[in-house]
Amino acid sequence: MVTIFLSPCSPFPSKKAITLLKSEAFKVELVYQQDEAIPKVFSRTLGTYSVQLPRTDDKRKVKLIIGMNLHGLASVESAMLHEDEEYDEPVPVQKIVEPAAATVDTAAANGPAAAAAADGEAPMEAEPSVESAAGGDSAAPEDGPAPMEAEAAPAAQPAAQPAAAQPQVVMEKKKRIKKTPLTVAASQVAGRSQQQINELFEKEGQMQSADKLQEDTNEAKNTLEAYIYDLRNKLYEGLGPYVQETEREALSAQLSAMEDWLYDEGEDETKSTYVNKLEELRAKGDPIEARAADDAARPAAIEELQSIVNQYLQLADSSLPAHAHFEGSDRETLRREAGAALEWLNEKVALQAQLHKYDQPMLTTADIHKKRDVVERVCKPIASKPPPKKEQPAPAAQPAGQAASAAEAQQGAAAGGDVAAPMEEEAPAAETSMEQ
Repeated sequence: MVTIFLSPCSPFPSKKAITLLKSEAFKVELVYQQDEAIPKVFSRTLGTYSVQLPRTDDKRKVKLIIGMNLHGLASVESAMLHEDEEYDEPVPVQKIVEPAAATVDTAAANGPAAAAAADGEAPMEAEPSVESAAGGDSAAPEDGPAPMEAEAAPAAQPAAQPAAAQPQVVMEKKKRIKKTPLTVAASQVAGRSQQQINELFEKEGQMQSADKLQEDTNEAKNTLEAYIYDLRNKLYEGLGPYVQETEREALSAQLSAMEDWLYDEGEDETKSTYVNKLEELRAKGDPIEARAADDAARPAAIEELQSIVNQYLQLADSSLPAHAHFEGSDRETLRREAGAALEWLNEKVALQAQLHKYDQPMLTTADIHKKRDVVERVCKPIASKPPPKKEQPAPAAQPAGQAASAAEAQQGAAAGGDVAAPMEEEAPAAETSMEQ
């Protein structure tokens, strides 16, 4: 069977499906259709695809997906076996009790009269007793109170409601389509096989790793070369006061020897070799640069610590009203901690002044910052302690009459009505004696 799937100038990428009835494995061949534009010396076959299908007596549906990718290459992308299968699906069924049967049962439980009413018959009235007709002892006197009426029969029970649904499960037979993917093997396809493509990917990864390693090696070599030039220039300029003359000469000679090796034997060394050579030079150059950097940052750190210590000492001796709430123990703690820090700083500064710049420093910037943190941790909570709040005097008690009037006025204001203010009592008029 020959089927034309993709005609010339068809849009792509695209996919099309075809359903075949097969009972065993089969092959699908993709070819160009007859076209004079294709020279006869070229093969028109695009590829042969073998679909693995177990052999059976009955033919089954096999769905093929044939597509053309973004590059205009056609292929059988997948094959799927479609089979109808039956399965049992549980279906819930609700069973409801009949209301009439429930009503009869309820009437029978309430007595014969209720049962008769339930059957549609009116109950017969009870005959009067013989004693009551003959005027026996049970009859009440004429002038006496009326006899008590018999207690009313209990109210009829309401009609029974249908019982709650009792779910039951019934298994029903249903059908569905079972899809099974089939193996498709390509042969005589133009281009490289998947194994060849994987091998090429692996080689590409190896080349990328080699390129990355070469770049890292070149970077390590350039870093070593730049450090040699930079350190040799600094030894006679910025770092001169921080290195002794003998040490400078020895380090300069080592830098020159390393430079000669770099352009001769070390031209094509590994990355680890350049890294080790750089660490060897840094072991001697870093301490010199560290002394220079610490000497440049030390004055600012000393000034900062002195400023903090003096602030706490002034706070301990302050007599301002804002500091009146400090207790004697708090002031003593401020004096002790700030004074000890200032004494330590003065001692270390004096020792450092006796050393040369190329000597190992007695007072480092890190030590000053550590002492500053200790002083702040002890003194700052005391300095930031707020003054105690002043107690508000209790409001004076009002007379009972004024309190009641004020309460009425507030209630009237809340209600939005016009409440007249209470009238003040008139003072008694003073009696004046008339002179005769």
